[in-house]
Amino acid sequence: MVNYGEHIGFSFRSLRRNKKLILPEVYSTLIQIPLLALAVYLSGVWGAIYSFIQTEDPTVFLYLFQDNLVKFLITWIAFFIVGYVIGTGFEAMRYNMVKAVIEKKEAKIKFASKNRFFNLVFAKLVFDVIKWIFLGIIIYLSLPFFRAVLNNAPEEGLKSLISVLLVGILLLVIFGVVSFFAMFRFASLFLDNTTFSRAIKNSFSLVKNRFWFAVVVLLILIAGRIIVSIVPQLAQPIFELMLLPFGLLISTPSLAIVGYIWIGLLVALLITIIYLIGVIYVVLADLFLFSTYNSTKKLQENQKRT
Repeated sequence: MVNYGEHIGFSFRSLRRNKKLILPEVYSTLIQIPLLALAVYLSGVWGAIYSFIQTEDPTVFLYLFQDNLVKFLITWIAFFIVGYVIGTGFEAMRYNMVKAVIEKKEAKIKFASKNRFFNLVFAKLVFDVIKWIFLGIIIYLSLPFFRAVLNNAPEEGLKSLISVLLVGILLLVIFGVVSFFAMFRFASLFLDNTTFSRAIKNSFSLVKNRFWFAVVVLLILIAGRIIVSIVPQLAQPIFELMLLPFGLLISTPSLAIVGYIWIGLLVALLITIIYLIGVIYVVLADLFLFSTYNSTKKLQENQKRT
């Protein structure tokens, strides 16, 4: 019998004792934000936004694609590849630290081995490729709908929209089921020190043999995600109350600049808090998944011996 409450408690205690578990995600974000800004500038998006602010002419974005399409595509493809590699590198670091916590070792901030990194890349890429293929199918099937809208043909557009929705729901269900069966692949990859293909097989096997255990784990993770999404909504009235006095400053010409500065700082603070709550949830989810996988794996090994 799995004590889910014990694993949840373990996750919170582990994060409290090892606060540095959030650092890999923070480092990844701090590196990728300047890269994003650089991509926005080099691709011409910033220039198009600036022109739109000056002229209020939305066609400037059409000129961006007409005149600089190759430059635009090269810049964003390069950003995606570099960002994917950097993000996966720090993700591997986080999983290594979580593994150390599970094994009651010191969680050190260091990059994973090259072998572990490449296996993680493939473990992620398999499902990302499936996701991109499904998304491409949806976009392709949506083209008749957009043509119908442009040609002012509502009946044809409605038929196309219904088919897109039906296919979209089907693909979403397929991807959801596959992701559900593979949700322990990262835990297996690092705790079992195995290859990405074996890790995926281990996850599928565990979910297949302990289906309701996996369902409960998934429901707990979904509940955590819902709580994380609700917190900003609950904090919104407090935030609006804090903004009120600075809103009054804006109405005073001599103090307007001070009001704008403080509002900017408060908005930045709110965004930072929401981001950190999301990072904390990600780390807690990793600890919970690794902990439940490790205990269930040991339980199965003990049952085989007996």
